Amino acid sequence: MMLAGIDTNILLYAVDNTGDSEKHRRAVDLLDRLAAGARGVLPLQTLTEFYSVAVRKYRASPEQASRYIDVWSGVFPVREAVFADVVDAMRIHRDHGVQFWDGMIWSVVRRAGGRVLFSEDLQDGRELEGVRFINPFAPANASVLEDLLAF
Repeated sequence: MMLAGIDTNILLYAVDNTGDSEKHRRAVDLLDRLAAGARGVLPLQTLTEFYSVAVRKYRASPEQASRYIDVWSGVFPVREAVFADVVDAMRIHRDHGVQFWDGMIWSVVRRAGGRVLFSEDLQDGRELEGVRFINPFAPANASVLEDLLAF
């Protein structure tokens, strides 16, 4: 079974039905399919980033943002960072040019056994130490998504 990490932008598109409707639809579909197969993992950092951006940028109420987090944390396992993740994030920032906070998410997903990290923000298709970055919104990835999410 393929385990996949979920980045903050996926969560934000899933709740934003006022912006790009295609990204909203794809984000909701991705979360639904990961949940149905029990194949998603949420780094704690993605939930904290979601809350901050949803309340500040999207003007969600604290209660609304909290409800989403309650739902997602009940559906997907939430993994916290440990000191080894900090060390790994610094290393891949230095050696591979990955932004530190993205490196934290990558490290938590990798430590949880994830083989894929779904994100719009990382270098699509790149594999780093066994974790592949996939942009679920890129039309070219439609067949890749189907293969990864097939039951």
